Amino acid sequence: MGVVLATRAGYDPFGLPRVLQMYAANAGQAGFDLLFSTHPGADERLARLATTMGDRFDALEARSIKNTAAFSRQIASLSPAPKRR
Repeated sequence: MGVVLATRAGYDPFGLPRVLQMYAANAGQAGFDLLFSTHPGADERLARLATTMGDRFDALEARSIKNTAAFSRQIASLSPAPKRR
């Protein structure tokens, strides 16, 4: 459902799968698994998305919002997180 809503708003329908792939690649690192311990594993979520999404969103990917100049300006304006001591 989240992918459908994000796509209708103009966002990249493959954003969530890309983030989950990043999570899967980092699984097992200290603290990372604990951060997502209340969620199904990334591999399981990716499998569910693949089944649910299929190829229904392929044509929409080209029209989605990715990294626009406005988005880049917003990211650049964010203050870095304070360093932990």
